[in-house]
Amino acid sequence: MQSIQSASALTNSFKSIFFFITI
Repeated sequence: MQSIQSASALTNSFKSIFFFITI
């Protein structure tokens, strides 16, 4: 369960970075 949470946080971070680059 913790593994999934970690993966979700990582994906969220990636999305945030991608959004920043897009802007």
